[in-house]
Amino acid sequence: MHSALHPEDAASDQEQPSYKYRDTLLSRNPDAKILYTVEDLMVIFGLGRATIYKMMATENWPHSRYGGQKRFEEADLEAIKAMHRRPSEVGPPSSRRPRIGTRARHSKP
Repeated sequence: MHSALHPEDAASDQEQPSYKYRDTLLSRNPDAKILYTVEDLMVIFGLGRATIYKMMATENWPHSRYGGQKRFEEADLEAIKAMHRRPSEVGPPSSRRPRIGTRARHSKP
């Protein structure tokens, strides 16, 4: 018997966004746009609900409103990721070996 009260089930539900009815929608219309909810973004980005609403207001995250509900398209998610993407901070490789031990602590660079 399958129960939703098992801890394993709860953990697996939290790891992935809930796509209620989306599989059915996509099987009927493969060109349909998937709209993500705030709860989906909480899981995808690992942020809390209040943080997401704050970012929508202060960072101008792209979204759509349907009544009082906020929804995000795939393009919105990509735009949000691009807004927060930072260039790599990796510099050129050093030609000098790192100093290890007592001499490294007492010597000047």
